[in-house]
Amino acid sequence: METNQPLLFDSESVINKFYRAISKESKLAFITSFLSGMLVHLYMFTNKLPNHDDLSGMFRDFDQVSSGRWLIKYLMPFNTSVSIPWVNGVFAILMIAIMSVLIVRMFQIRRPLYIGLISIVMACSPVLATFFAYMFLADVNMFGAMLCILGAFLAGKHKFGFVFSAILFACSLAIYQTFIFFAAALMAIQCILWLTDAKKTSREVLDLFWRYAVALILGAIFYAGVTKLFLLVGNESLSYQNTAEILSPNLAEIPHRIYQCYYYFISYADWYTPFFNTRWIQYVYMLMIFSFYLLIALLALRSKIRHAWRIILAVLISLAMPMLWNGSYLAAGYAHILMIYSMMTFFLSIIILFCRYSDLIQTDSPNVYRFLYVLGSWFVTLSMIASCYSWALYNNQTYFALQHKYEASYALAVRVVDRVEQLPEYTNDTPVLVIGGFSNGSYETAVAEAQIGTAYSVGIGDYNEFSYMNGSNGRFKMFVKEFLGIDWIAPDDSVLETIIAEYDDFSDIPCFPAAGSVQYIDGIIVVKGSD
Repeated sequence: METNQPLLFDSESVINKFYRAISKESKLAFITSFLSGMLVHLYMFTNKLPNHDDLSGMFRDFDQVSSGRWLIKYLMPFNTSVSIPWVNGVFAILMIAIMSVLIVRMFQIRRPLYIGLISIVMACSPVLATFFAYMFLADVNMFGAMLCILGAFLAGKHKFGFVFSAILFACSLAIYQTFIFFAAALMAIQCILWLTDAKKTSREVLDLFWRYAVALILGAIFYAGVTKLFLLVGNESLSYQNTAEILSPNLAEIPHRIYQCYYYFISYADWYTPFFNTRWIQYVYMLMIFSFYLLIALLALRSKIRHAWRIILAVLISLAMPMLWNGSYLAAGYAHILMIYSMMTFFLSIIILFCRYSDLIQTDSPNVYRFLYVLGSWFVTLSMIASCYSWALYNNQTYFALQHKYEASYALAVRVVDRVEQLPEYTNDTPVLVIGGFSNGSYETAVAEAQIGTAYSVGIGDYNEFSYMNGSNGRFKMFVKEFLGIDWIAPDDSVLETIIAEYDDFSDIPCFPAAGSVQYIDGIIVVKGSD
């Protein structure tokens, strides 16, 4: 009986061949990262919990040329220009799973336990809570991070991979500039491993350095050139949170910025930071710092490298690592948690370095090295599990804080709209002016405990339920528009200026919800949230 044989290039054959070509290590990394990411962040993906910027980006493309992020608006339509948590969130987790695979392959991690640890660390990162608060950009941002890690992977794997890496680095910079430090930190770790590997010749080591350096330099040059072209065509300038410093750094501030890199690297041990939001974990962090440098010392001792310059260079790179982990301080003199995603490579480096150390330990190794191997295996495993547990709690605490703020703000918005519509003069064509933020007026923090631990999460961390409903810059109006479907007309600027001057900034109007906090004045409805 004849059977139909599939053609050589039919879809089934190609997909099956591709699947069989994927190593079991890559499959384990992908599946572990994806499932753990979905589990940790499911709360955020199944609710619509906006922060202030997500309000303005909920239903539209986002043009960020003035921030140097000119590629964003071209990428958003490929997935969705609507901030849909399930769509954007799942795509972002897919990118994180791919990043986990690339890291496992880049460092040739083969032991299932450590593959799992790397994957879970990537999926539980506390930085992700803030990325997902900006849900309208979560998918694009994680795509940019994936491009950067792919660039780091290719630069070291292929002879001319640095050419493709430079293009990938430039594209990643055009999505979110600080991802480049994640890639640079991974490449620095790889350099340390090669410097302390007796099997790698000095020529091979120098070749790796050359490829990495050229990839980073070419990527930066390409990005700078295209960015300036976009700014010139659009008649714009860099104007967002010290981004101008990236293209024109202030050299006089470099010493202070280097100090900041080391200071904040140590200060992450504070219990209230996103990295360690439970008190006990801060002591584990200090042990992690010690273990990082101990592992490098052990690799140098066990590798039996004949060339002293290689050991010296490995030590210098390891001492300089905080400048990559906190590279935003070095580049722009400023950073918030989104800008220090590269800090995750510190935790990854401990797993990676220990895996390399374990490869050097044999049954006939000196007792001290075998003891340190056993002790280290338990420390690495338990410290990473403890960190991921702490981060998972933090992520969900921030999501809860966002939900608490959203529900409180929604209830307040309904009450304010009701007061506005009860005015006899109100029509759909009546301009509405909202003055001040409600968090600064009559509404103090009701449940401060809901916000504890989120202070360092930009876009999330505030101690008031209504803090992102600031009327003076339009966020309250945006909230009313997006969630209540009411698009209030803005007053004419010239008329508004006259009224504000005449009524002395409305100083005699009480703050909401007092009687008289909503008034009809010279054709405009004024709602006063705070002085």
